[in-house]
Amino acid sequence: MKSIILAVCVIALAGQSYCDDDTADIKAYKECLAERNIKEEDIDKLQDNNDPRLKCFSACVMEKTNVMKNGNIDEKKMKDDLIAYASDPAEQKLIQIVDTCLNLAKDFKDRCEKADLIYICMKDEVEKLEMKQEE
Repeated sequence: MKSIILAVCVIALAGQSYCDDDTADIKAYKECLAERNIKEEDIDKLQDNNDPRLKCFSACVMEKTNVMKNGNIDEKKMKDDLIAYASDPAEQKLIQIVDTCLNLAKDFKDRCEKADLIYICMKDEVEKLEMKQEE
C-alpha cells in the first residue's frame, strides 16, 4: 500500500513524509509551502481548521506539476504521474480513485476549492484502501 501513498505523494495530494526529496514534484511541493507560508508539520492542523491557505496550496502544487492549468485538471497527466510510481496491483485502484475524485470535483470552478476537494478525496480514498487491506 505504500506504493499508493507514494503515488499520491507524487502529485502532492497526500503523504508528505513518504516522498523522496529529489523529485521535481517534491520541489514544487516545497516551493508552494514557502509561497503560502505553511510549515509542513502544520498541514494536518490547517486542514482541521479549514485554513484557506491549504486549499490554494493544493492548487499551487497541481499547477507547478502541470496537473492543473487555468483551474482545469489534466486527467491524463494525473493518471500517468500516479501510475508511473505505482506497482501493477495498485494501478487500477489509483485510476478508480482518480476517477472518483475528479468526478466529485468536476463542477467546481474555483481552482483552490477544486484542488482541495481532490486532495481530500484522494487522501480519504487511499485511507479506505489501507483499512481494507489491514482487515
